Amino acid sequence: SFAAGFRCLKDPPPPPPPRPARRPRRTRPPAPAAGRRPVNGPRRDRTGPIRDRTGPIRDRTGPIRDRTGPILPRARPSGRSENDSDHQHDRDHWSDAMTVVRIRGRALPDGEPVDLCADGDRWTTDPAPDAEPVAEGWLLPGLVDAHTHPGIAEGNGAPFDTALLRADLRRHVDAGVTVVRVPGLPEEPPSWFGTDPELPRAWWAGRWITQHGQYFDGWARRLDHAEMAEAAAGQARRSGWVKVVADWVHEGNAIPVDVLTAMVEAVHAAGGRVAVHSMHESGCAAAVEAGVDSLEHGMGLDPRLLDRMAAQGTAFTPTLTMVQAPAEDIRAHAPQGAPREWYLRGADAHPALVVRAVEAGVTLLAGTDSRPHGRIADEIRSLVRAGVRPHDALAAASWTARSWLGLPGLVPGAPADAVVYDTDPRTDLSVLDRPTAVILRGAVVRRAATR
Repeated sequence: SFAAGFRCLKDPPPPPPPRPARRPRRTRPPAPAAGRRPVNGPRRDRTGPIRDRTGPIRDRTGPIRDRTGPILPRARPSGRSENDSDHQHDRDHWSDAMTVVRIRGRALPDGEPVDLCADGDRWTTDPAPDAEPVAEGWLLPGLVDAHTHPGIAEGNGAPFDTALLRADLRRHVDAGVTVVRVPGLPEEPPSWFGTDPELPRAWWAGRWITQHGQYFDGWARRLDHAEMAEAAAGQARRSGWVKVVADWVHEGNAIPVDVLTAMVEAVHAAGGRVAVHSMHESGCAAAVEAGVDSLEHGMGLDPRLLDRMAAQGTAFTPTLTMVQAPAEDIRAHAPQGAPREWYLRGADAHPALVVRAVEAGVTLLAGTDSRPHGRIADEIRSLVRAGVRPHDALAAASWTARSWLGLPGLVPGAPADAVVYDTDPRTDLSVLDRPTAVILRGAVVRRAATR
């Protein structure tokens, strides 16, 4: 089936409960609500020079000396929900999350030295006497999978499974992913989705909105054109994100541009954002003209529209690995005809399209849209093989994607996420498979085994 990777996501969780302050003398602003644009309120100017409170960094690449003394236990998070036994796998990691976390090294994108402590779920440069230097090396502000559908087994129209959801999210964390954007789920996720301290932050949409006769049975809200704008606005008020399937397999038959435009206007008026699935030239053109927030897959997109996408801020999630995966099998075994020609024409042109998008200044997002989960490194490498610079491919899966979702990078006041590597991943992409440590919400949730 050509549809092996065509899936998407759902309602944003309520903001996570505030974590107890470890040092009551400081308070931090709450994290941006998942699924919605952050509101830029007044805040202290942190852009000026940072006072040197730690002394010169000098050579920090050697072994880390123990400067913290004994580790004092800290209470574990409460509020476990259903399937509490599913946490057994993660409990082995909680010994790492019982002190104030400290990281240091060279932070991407700039490669400048940083020395940060986690003040709850916020990075700070303030010294913390009880901080444990948990990792040192090359630092990224956590990876992002911007197109993934955890909790859905193989098979089009498969039911949603909360136990599988938790297992899939663990795979993401193991791969260094601290944020997922899920553009479509068949049903409402559990309350812990996006808030569990050991699992990624999450942005999601509701069920896929599409035309009659399109997409998978049981997953889509199939509506008349006249119903779509109101339905999309209602979904945006609930979840912040809306997912629209603009066209379907080789048949095309895209949603008309005036209908898409009305949906985008209604969603934006409700404070939400719109992600559009398209794998046809006509659907891609309608999505760009309607001013959607992100174009998913984008197979068949006319490259002449890239400048407009860049100018209006439409991001591009090419899901390159997923698009290319079935191409050789289709080339070898699919019978001649319109479906075969449609897919191979689009898949063969997709790598060059992605490179041209980057050159045009389009915001590129890395998304896997496949099983098994936790394969964001494969998508980064696919982007590089297509001709995207390693720096830009990593940006699409880290600091650029986080910024586009409203999350700052490795700076004071930013959410305390990070993934640490022994060497610069821009020069050795294989290191992406071996993170030294993964920090999520100010706690170490994964650490490489010591030898």
